[in-house]
Amino acid sequence: MTTMPKKDTNNVLRFNVGSGNQNAVWICYRCNLRFYEESIAGLHNRLSNHSPRKIEFSQRSEAIA
Repeated sequence: MTTMPKKDTNNVLRFNVGSGNQNAVWICYRCNLRFYEESIAGLHNRLSNHSPRKIEFSQRSEAIA
């Protein structure tokens, strides 16, 4: 009798968020993906033919009370 290997559900692709533009994120709404580096968003555009949208935001250094 042969057994099937266990499916690993912890395969997560991680990127270093601090290395890119910290005030922008690229979102592909068709694939429901977020990219934190422009180069990775461009790669997704070339591979899938969908262009992710660039969303810019400002980071406040003050804590909201």
